[in-house]
Amino acid sequence: YLGVVMALSGDIDEGVRHSLDALAYAEKLRHPHSICYVLAFVAGTYLCAGNPQAAFPVADRTVAQSNEQGFPQWVAGGLMLRGWARLELGELEAGLAHIRSSIRALERTGTRIWMQFSHYLLARALVADEQWSKAAEIVDRISAEIKAAGGRWYEAEVMRVRGDILRGQHRPVSEIEACYESAIATARRQGARLWELRAMESLDALRKADTGRTAGAEQKPTVTI
Repeated sequence: YLGVVMALSGDIDEGVRHSLDALAYAEKLRHPHSICYVLAFVAGTYLCAGNPQAAFPVADRTVAQSNEQGFPQWVAGGLMLRGWARLELGELEAGLAHIRSSIRALERTGTRIWMQFSHYLLARALVADEQWSKAAEIVDRISAEIKAAGGRWYEAEVMRVRGDILRGQHRPVSEIEACYESAIATARRQGARLWELRAMESLDALRKADTGRTAGAEQKPTVTI
């Protein structure tokens, strides 16, 4: 957990180090469940840090060892992480398949704690696939669940994705900006530097695109004689 927290706070190297130290300790104990548990968090740390290339083989190992040991919860978690990695790598179809498989597996095990995050990843995949309405329904539900029961560690990301949805739906710039600005404020309040930077990048891209459109609209047509 400390590995994920350190990475999200912006200290990526320290976060990865904590995660790998935890894995080394679990392997020293030769305790299969601890190893599978930690593997999932090593992959998660890499993904939070924006390194899906490093995360993917760890997620694969999580699925393989959890299957071998008979830990269905960690199989589901590994599938979720594998889908997240595929999504970050731009492999949308494979990412969607893994995320949906993860959700089905989590439902079978009754693991509610990761279900919400898996649906957040599903919403992100649907955004990438331009399925705006379906993504919006999921984000609305997750936002309500966060307010009622928690899951605030990625609340800023949910707000950012809502902004992406509004942008895809061609809503007014002011509405989209409000989502990104809320995401920035939430991440800053929580000390989640990586989420803050991601929301700032989204806001910057929006404003640059809007400035370009405005400049294009104001430019007088050139008449060639």
